[in-house]
Amino acid sequence: MALSATQVAKVKTQEKELWISDGDKLFLVVTPKGSKIWKMKYTKPFVNKRTNMTLGHYPAVSLQQARALRDEYNSLLVQNIDPQEHLEKTYQNEINRREQTFAHVAKAWFESKQNIKPETLTKYWRTVELYLLPQLGNVPISDVIPRVVKPVLDVPYSQGKAEVFRKCIKLLNAILNYAVNSLFVLDINPCVKITSAFESLGHGTNPNIHYDDLPTLLKDVANSNSDLMMRYLFMWQLLTMTRPVESARAEWSEIDEEKGIWIIPAEKMKNKTEHRIALSSQAKALLDNIKRFKTDSPFLFHSSRAKAGRVSEQSVNKLIRDLKCGAYLGKQTAHGLRKIASSYLHEKGVLPDVVELCLSHTIGGLRGVYMTSKYDKHRLEALQIWGDYVEQCQIVSMSTKAI
Repeated sequence: MALSATQVAKVKTQEKELWISDGDKLFLVVTPKGSKIWKMKYTKPFVNKRTNMTLGHYPAVSLQQARALRDEYNSLLVQNIDPQEHLEKTYQNEINRREQTFAHVAKAWFESKQNIKPETLTKYWRTVELYLLPQLGNVPISDVIPRVVKPVLDVPYSQGKAEVFRKCIKLLNAILNYAVNSLFVLDINPCVKITSAFESLGHGTNPNIHYDDLPTLLKDVANSNSDLMMRYLFMWQLLTMTRPVESARAEWSEIDEEKGIWIIPAEKMKNKTEHRIALSSQAKALLDNIKRFKTDSPFLFHSSRAKAGRVSEQSVNKLIRDLKCGAYLGKQTAHGLRKIASSYLHEKGVLPDVVELCLSHTIGGLRGVYMTSKYDKHRLEALQIWGDYVEQCQIVSMSTKAI
């Protein structure tokens, strides 16, 4: 006969342990010391061995709750699932889930990437440390879903850090894909389309001002509180039309001052091709200023505080971000300086192929396949045209605080 709540509450202890049936495998066990314990007797699937399991102590577990648990476990037995083994497996799975955090998977991903250059991998990990791990580090990898991830990505997005935002998404998906395809702790990557949760940042990943506005930018840089060498780095990148990473890593051994050429080795270039840059008169003058601060470091833009011994490739981005309390956020990036130069040279009628070669871009299509000319003379002329324009803009922007 089924028990009532009153009977359960009033049942008395006896000298021996008392088992009172509620029916369908559920029992209230009353111990000589007065404890009341809910237990379930059943036959283990496949081995046909009688056993029992504890469902909880009364009154913490009421009669109604004990019956609900009994019904749940009976439904498992119908499927030949041992409820005790099921609970143990569920518990262990939850322990494993909690241990497989985003930080744990991210570290495993990082250690697996032996084919990436150490310097590049360190840069990737720094982005993970700064933007992903603070909020996602302790989150179980199975809980890293769009609803959880979006507030994390909102940080670089709302700050207008387009390149950082793009890298965060790339690295997030790389880590989640590693969890799916290498660790097998996820069935799918739920954040593969996370970019659809954001509107475009407007000018793409590397926005730029119009070249007509360059005098204002130069004036703002000149009047900023940034370090002199940072301003030299800004001008070096602007005049040579190089990428931020190429300028930051520039070494004295790469510069032939007699010939006025900066030769960047192939291993440092994005397209793995040696890049020769003819220095304009303005770039040569800037180089003379940089030489005044030359040390025994191999780098033009050295830094005693940085582990790499040189400034970061993000230095110019930071300089631009900090100008006039963020006035250039979403309007100009370090990489976007190349676009200003490109737009101006195209407007001045410089051959498109010459401009592309100044930017160290690969010429596509059949033209690229059959073109053997490097346009050395034309590139020098183009860079001098650009240098002359930058100098004119500096004169217009001239202030009491010079670059």
